[in-house]
Amino acid sequence: MYNDFMKNAYPQAKRIPSVSTYHSYTKVDHYEWLRERDKDEDVQKLMDAENEWTRHQTRHLKNLQEECVKSLLSFMDEDDISVPVRYGAYWYVKRMFKGKEYPVHYRVRYSEQNLMPEDFSFEDAQLVCDINELAKGNDFFDTANYLISPNSQYACLGIDTSGDEHFDMRIWNIETGEVIDGQLRGVGYGVAWSADSSSIFYVRVNEAWRAFQVWVHIIGDDISQDKLIFEEKDVRFDVSLEPSRCGEHAVIHSASSTSSEVYLVDVCQPFTPPLCVAPRQEGLDYFVECAGDHLLIVHNAHVEDFELSCAPLSSSTPDEWESIMRPRDGERIMWVEAYRDFFCVIVRSGTVPSLRVCERLQNFDGNDFHNMWGDIKEIPHPQGVIHEIVSYNRDWNSPYVLYREEGFIVPPRYCSYHVAAEKFLCVKERHYDGFSVDDYRVERVWVQSSDGISVPMDIICSKDVVKGADNKGILYGYGAYETSNDPYFSPFFLTLARAGYVIGWAHVRGGGEYGRQWYENAKKLKKKNSFEDFYSCARYLYASGWVYEGKLALHGRSAGGLLVGAALNMRPSYFGAVLAGVPFVDVLTTMTKPELPLTCGEWEEWGNPVDSKAVYEYIREYSPVDNVQEGEAYPPMLVTTSTDDVRVSYVEPMKWVQRLRAATSAGAENILLKIDDGGHGGTSGRYERINEHAFECAWLIDVLDN
Repeated sequence: MYNDFMKNAYPQAKRIPSVSTYHSYTKVDHYEWLRERDKDEDVQKLMDAENEWTRHQTRHLKNLQEECVKSLLSFMDEDDISVPVRYGAYWYVKRMFKGKEYPVHYRVRYSEQNLMPEDFSFEDAQLVCDINELAKGNDFFDTANYLISPNSQYACLGIDTSGDEHFDMRIWNIETGEVIDGQLRGVGYGVAWSADSSSIFYVRVNEAWRAFQVWVHIIGDDISQDKLIFEEKDVRFDVSLEPSRCGEHAVIHSASSTSSEVYLVDVCQPFTPPLCVAPRQEGLDYFVECAGDHLLIVHNAHVEDFELSCAPLSSSTPDEWESIMRPRDGERIMWVEAYRDFFCVIVRSGTVPSLRVCERLQNFDGNDFHNMWGDIKEIPHPQGVIHEIVSYNRDWNSPYVLYREEGFIVPPRYCSYHVAAEKFLCVKERHYDGFSVDDYRVERVWVQSSDGISVPMDIICSKDVVKGADNKGILYGYGAYETSNDPYFSPFFLTLARAGYVIGWAHVRGGGEYGRQWYENAKKLKKKNSFEDFYSCARYLYASGWVYEGKLALHGRSAGGLLVGAALNMRPSYFGAVLAGVPFVDVLTTMTKPELPLTCGEWEEWGNPVDSKAVYEYIREYSPVDNVQEGEAYPPMLVTTSTDDVRVSYVEPMKWVQRLRAATSAGAENILLKIDDGGHGGTSGRYERINEHAFECAWLIDVLDN
């Protein structure tokens, strides 16, 4: 039934010592050979064995998984139409068909009315592309860089069929469907068109998956004629590219986690050198939005939690920028989006994002920014929290801002706000049969961490749950990169809440919930604060009676997997289960290998253990793979990874599982590893992901119930 790795029932990898020495510390890693998947066939054999063992150990979950699929599907509109957005002479929408994995894109000629989804007539619509047709024959299929040309004749789309986030560009004539260019292969995220639709700007990535170059390609010409217009040589910096809404520039943003530098490309003259907005300074972080005749810049030159300033369409310095909005106490200005007659800005306050708008009063005269903008007003959003501005609304002349709001128990709805008329309209609202907000409750609690800091945690559960009962629970967190763990309407967590589970949603330090300091206080040599916060949240759930002791599962993905792994090692037997997705758990090894994807850029998040003994020692104290506790009883675990994940290699969870099984005093056979074909986001296709989430739900329910 199993291959040669199935000794003692569960898979055991061969041990080949690999020795590394830094700062007088010698580390022996017996599983580093797993990185040689292309050279050692035993790596694939072990992968197959892990999947076979997981299938064997979960074979009894079939019926429960089917029930979870039904629950998850009850939160899905299988036939669905997106909110139409205007670009040029057309309204664009994407449509989902029941039974289909991927969207189909359409467009219809522009009409004056603010087109509602229910008003969209597919009798008059033109097919732009059917992703289902493109995906045929591929086990994995993902897309990026979908962009319509300024003349509305062409479209481009990046296609990834492995999950490694390298995209082959497809450029076609929308009217005829003819592919007119397919030469650009293995490109990164970010494209922009030239103003005359004859050329396209794109991003190249290097062997370490660092986006470092911007090129321009004339459609139809041989790629050997492409011109390099920008190159970032500092290995800490990554390049992004996006078109401006006003249509006059493309914006190149080169950034590390602490500093940035922005360039403007004149799309009317695509081969001219880009203009540097402001030369980089260590610690200066800024983002640029083109506002037609000037720039809007969100930056931290003078305020730690960023301010919004105006600047000319030329090179300048922060001292020359004119501030038009500074954060109030407890606020963090996130970003700004500009339209012809107004701008909208996202501000975070007290963990909650809000949207503010400001009307333009006059054009920039080239000398003075005073009196150009009116009063800044906040848009009320009583239903939930604003989750995103719909930035694919590229209509420069739009009189309204389109945004989505949702909450833990508030289904997503799309809203438009007419800035001049101060008129609010719900454009699209979701309703699900069998779901009522009255059946659930959400509560915010404050948890004291080990150093006395109060950490917010949201609790989501059925209204019938009472403290002090035999409740089961799941604690979820992230806590890195200043990424806030915002509430959202999650079918996965609501399925668990329906089943009586208590969900703890931790807002640990390292995220961006409380501004820059909340982030700075849990990075580099303060990273352990994240883990202490998370562990303290687990203790609170037990001590308060929300969850019965021993019945709490930990859950996190990517850097959230690090959070879970570090907290787990603090007291392995304290938890009832662990669900870790693509977990970043071999921190010390990864951070000492600059040749790996992302490592050099990540040094500003975790520190550089190659150059710094203090950083090496600090990471060595928390890296989950290096701190598995021998002889402790680890709980049942389901660890997931993907074969072509370029962000967190499959090697890390494979090592971790081997170390855990060898160390635990009991239950090694219940530490499972599931390896999918795909990338950092797992499998592709919405039904495939439903099945994956249902499997994870079923596993959690089964483990904690038994």
